Amino acid sequence: MFTKNYYFLTLQFFILLFGTSTMLIAKNNPQKTSIEEPLLPGLKNESLEFQKKLNQTGQKKQNQYKPRTHHWQKDGSPRFTNRLITEISPYLLQHAHNPVNWYPWSDEAFEKAKKENKLILLSIGYSTCHWCHVMEKESFEDLEIARFLNENYVSVKVDREVRPDIDALYMQAVNVISGRGGWPMTVILTPDKQPFFAGTYFPARDGDRGTRKGFFSIIQDIHKAYKIKPMDILAKSQEILNIIKRRSQLEKGPIDLESKIEKHASDLLKKSFDSQHGGFGQSPKFPRPSQLFFLLRSYKENKNEAIKKILIKTLDKMAQGGIYDHLGGGFHRYATDRKWKAPHFEKMLYDNAQLALLYIEAYVLLEDHYYAQIAKETLSYLLKEMKSPHGGFYSASDADSITDKGHSEEGYFFTWTYKELKNLLHPKTFEQFTLRYNIDEKGNFEMGRNILFESERLDVSSFSRGQKDFEHVKKKLYQHRSERAWPLIDKKILVGWNGLMLSALAKAAFVFEDRVYQEEASELAQLISQKDEETQHLFQLYHDGKAYKKAYLSDYAYLIRGLIDLYETNFNLEWLSKAIDLQKDLDLGFWDKKDGGYFLSASWHEKLATQIKDDYDGAVPTGNSVAAQNLLRLYEYTTDESYKKKAINIFYAFSSVLKKNPSSLVEMLCALNYLNNSPFEIILIDKHFTTQNPFLHSLRFFYLPNKIVSKVTEGLDLKQQEKIIPLLENKVAIKGKPTAYICRNKICKKPTLDTKEFLRQLESM
Repeated sequence: MFTKNYYFLTLQFFILLFGTSTMLIAKNNPQKTSIEEPLLPGLKNESLEFQKKLNQTGQKKQNQYKPRTHHWQKDGSPRFTNRLITEISPYLLQHAHNPVNWYPWSDEAFEKAKKENKLILLSIGYSTCHWCHVMEKESFEDLEIARFLNENYVSVKVDREVRPDIDALYMQAVNVISGRGGWPMTVILTPDKQPFFAGTYFPARDGDRGTRKGFFSIIQDIHKAYKIKPMDILAKSQEILNIIKRRSQLEKGPIDLESKIEKHASDLLKKSFDSQHGGFGQSPKFPRPSQLFFLLRSYKENKNEAIKKILIKTLDKMAQGGIYDHLGGGFHRYATDRKWKAPHFEKMLYDNAQLALLYIEAYVLLEDHYYAQIAKETLSYLLKEMKSPHGGFYSASDADSITDKGHSEEGYFFTWTYKELKNLLHPKTFEQFTLRYNIDEKGNFEMGRNILFESERLDVSSFSRGQKDFEHVKKKLYQHRSERAWPLIDKKILVGWNGLMLSALAKAAFVFEDRVYQEEASELAQLISQKDEETQHLFQLYHDGKAYKKAYLSDYAYLIRGLIDLYETNFNLEWLSKAIDLQKDLDLGFWDKKDGGYFLSASWHEKLATQIKDDYDGAVPTGNSVAAQNLLRLYEYTTDESYKKKAINIFYAFSSVLKKNPSSLVEMLCALNYLNNSPFEIILIDKHFTTQNPFLHSLRFFYLPNKIVSKVTEGLDLKQQEKIIPLLENKVAIKGKPTAYICRNKICKKPTLDTKEFLRQLESM
């Protein structure tokens, strides 16, 4: 209610200020720039020499990226080059040849805004975002719009994946002002970086795509308003900033940690569940793995059939839908419809890493081999198409791709015409394929093309046979598809998202007993856990084999979780030790000593208007949700009470959200569930070193998320590990045979040499 009222008042404010200024401004706007002009349109103070240097930088970097622009010189080089050419972010490089005089987020940009008393246009997005591309083409490549921006604004571009702190801060402004967020994010700031106008995608001109006001009119109106009544805008910006600051200060309070919060959350999810098509709500539909991780735990405890139906329906429908790539494996970002049929076609590492892990957990709990197959196909896609030769996994692939006619089109790479499939497949196979994947002669998507999706899932008994029948067909179509122009891949290696991938690989290695996954996980952990030798801070990203920037909260939290998961796969003490070391850094730089919980950015990061604590487990979980789980797991291993106290302090810091809307912090509820269920402490002792252990094999198919596991060799590493894991003290391999100890709250059952007794003890406890 508050947001709606505030949005209405803000709208009224700008209507009063804007009046009918658009026509007056447009009437005096100069004609489009001559094709011979060497500088960015509208610039008077930029020297030709500086422009030449930027052009030279672009020429040197052209082996590192493909220039994107609609403006070319006769020699085939880009006509315009702006300051973004010096950046490493693929998203910023996409805009390096716009006629807009873009600045990266920098002191230079803000000093210019203050000196010239100009408003700041802040545009935030990411390289594989479809609507970011649309706004670039419509507005930022438009010479008339570029000229106006260059003359009257300081324009700043930010990659949300590289600067999550800036993104989080100004997304708050978007939500306050417009009531909803998304990308591309469009924010207009005062010279002091205070937001007063915000939205997402805007069509270029009045009437475009059915809108009353287009982007060009908006920036003209706001510029005019700022010239007429600057103090009104400054006052409004301060008011908005104050709201953001209040919102970022979460209401800390008492909370009954053993209350019915988890039940309240599952009830809320049940109410929003789409019983016909799976998932939650109507459309668009995003996979939110955190919701399903929480429901898996809830079903394990309560065996509630309603929750089981939610899990199966959602997991099945996502895997059957067009959101899943039935030829190449992996999931697209989200579906635009209720049925999961029509996706936006970008593929994100963070989605696929989490969904691979989700389907592995679902396979173990629900004993459904279909889910194992989806998990393996998703990991295969990531290893085949998204792994960097330098190590690590790329961030994302684009929604758009180049057609055979040379223009960009969303989803072209992944979709098919009826005729194309008919020409490629044997008539009988074609008939079966069209039925199974809903191929329509007129197309089931745009431009007469078809998205592959299944109406219903093959049952477990027929799945293997059906899969085998179509395996050669899918391989043939995948190879044919590979001959098309591939979507752009954002080749940033983000530590946080790779931390999610580390967890998926570690879990796959454990459950599937696959050494390839284990080796990949170890290689990945070695890369992304490196620190800067000078500062001893964790890196945030890698690009072309080089490390850059200081990590943020989610980078630390996701990586620490991945390292603990890897330890519980190969039991190499190095990984647990690194997790403990990184947790110290996290506590030192990010912990809020006053109210508890972790800030998104550290004391060594740039100071923004306010520090943010994200309170929503969305496409990715909040850093605090994951950190709470990590702290509780480290407590179980080390018995260091400070870890447990910090975790409980996180619950107190987010108590208001947990009480009012617990389904918005479902990953944090997984941590609360861990705390409240006295995790199992499983110790496996071997007399001699071996990679095999009969108890480990039993554990692979026993769904037990609330646990720690340690496997040690009596003579080789037991004493070393006892220093970190006190629970190992006095544990021996009885009669020289593999021995299992199952404990809870440091109280252990009688050790056993028998796997059946081991499972019986787990069940009984």
